[in-house]
Amino acid sequence: MDVEDENFNPEYANAPILRDWIFDNLAEGSKILEFGSGLGTIELTKKYQVTSVESKSQWLYLAEDSTYIYAPLVNDWYDWDALELLTDQTFDLILIDGPFDLEKRIGVFDWFQNNPKVFSEAILVLDDNAYDLTFEMMQLFKQAGWEQIHQGMETQTTLEHFFGVYVQNHECPECASEFSKLSEMLNCCLA
Repeated sequence: MDVEDENFNPEYANAPILRDWIFDNLAEGSKILEFGSGLGTIELTKKYQVTSVESKSQWLYLAEDSTYIYAPLVNDWYDWDALELLTDQTFDLILIDGPFDLEKRIGVFDWFQNNPKVFSEAILVLDDNAYDLTFEMMQLFKQAGWEQIHQGMETQTTLEHFFGVYVQNHECPECASEFSKLSEMLNCCLA
């Protein structure tokens, strides 16, 4: 593995507590979309189908079993044109761990608003969610109906690591039952 990047630091890989939460709560074989790849991607591909969006060409294909989309930063977030092939897909989990600069991650919210189908079946994991630079992003998702169901924190490494897990509830218009996956809600009162 030869990663030539000024930001490369093995301690920036997903913390074990984040990886363990995913392994404990997501069925093997599930589809993950991650914004920002790294060493943690290698671990995720051992159990899941992973699509990695990456802005730095030197980080592409770090995990040989991940499907990579090269999307350079345009207007502080990933190039929407490069993400076009995702717009008709759904994922079981979406991990926001990029771009590297935390304040640029807020761009995912605009992309979510324009591509709600991509998020309609997903658990959303916002890495580094307890920092001032990511607070607005977290608040926007909450205002859009996403509910935080877990807060992870690790202080055992040299860097504190925080992540939040969110679900979007979809209410059946017939019976008012709530579902975290749109497809389950749509099938609720069909019988």
